[in-house]
Amino acid sequence: MTKLTIICPGRVAGGVNLLLARVGAELHRSHGYRLGLVDHADGALRRLWTEAGVPFDFQEYRPGERQTLPPTDIVLCSLLLGRLLERRFDLPPETRLVAWSTAPQDAFKYLPTAFLFNRAGWGLKRLAARWLHRAQTRRIHAFLAEGSARGGVFFMDAHNLEANVEVFGPGLKPAIIPICTADAARPPRPAPLDARRAYWVGRVEDFKTEALLGFVRAAFVHPERPCFDEIVVVGDGEDLPKVRQRCAGLPVVFRGYLSQTELADELASSAS
Repeated sequence: MTKLTIICPGRVAGGVNLLLARVGAELHRSHGYRLGLVDHADGALRRLWTEAGVPFDFQEYRPGERQTLPPTDIVLCSLLLGRLLERRFDLPPETRLVAWSTAPQDAFKYLPTAFLFNRAGWGLKRLAARWLHRAQTRRIHAFLAEGSARGGVFFMDAHNLEANVEVFGPGLKPAIIPICTADAARPPRPAPLDARRAYWVGRVEDFKTEALLGFVRAAFVHPERPCFDEIVVVGDGEDLPKVRQRCAGLPVVFRGYLSQTELADELASSAS
């Protein structure tokens, strides 16, 4: 039986731990994987698996301490956490490490001054990486290229891969795992929608802001033949006033925060 250990300490349920929780549960259900977890005692992933009745071996994450993992075939973590592994964890020598790049920023944040360019576009990020941190950029590129070629580094989607190629250089194998979602629980719509309506769901702040604005620009770059009739933004954040201003005059609707039930209902009824 294959043993998979997920390292994902986090107390709040967010994109990464929700994603890895679903991956682990699916591998256990469909392929019989035995699961291990490194998380806080009150961690979100531990809570999710416990509530869902998923069996797993638990090891509490102790910040600042070096920890030894018990024998495990595969360790799965976010690429962003990868820079901590060598300092924080002793992995069994036969263990295969799989790092999942869940956001284009993950590898870029390995650079010492990444926080200064967090809100910048990918072109400026590329210049910062190659002029300020040339040696580190080469090392990160080698890690990504070798890791993806060996099947140990995966990217969330095509944009994630493209952003890393732009910043660190060509040669990365397109090893892409799409977002894992739950099985469909709603019937098909009884009638077609009255408009082509795209939804953007997420916090409107930090590096996500430029992603949102880029999506809007791409959708309406050709006014005579826009990609959508309307874009609906669901989410809140400190950059919401700026985004509203930048999208003035465009068919962009801001819905603010919605509960999970409200969001699911609206997406099912109104999203193209």
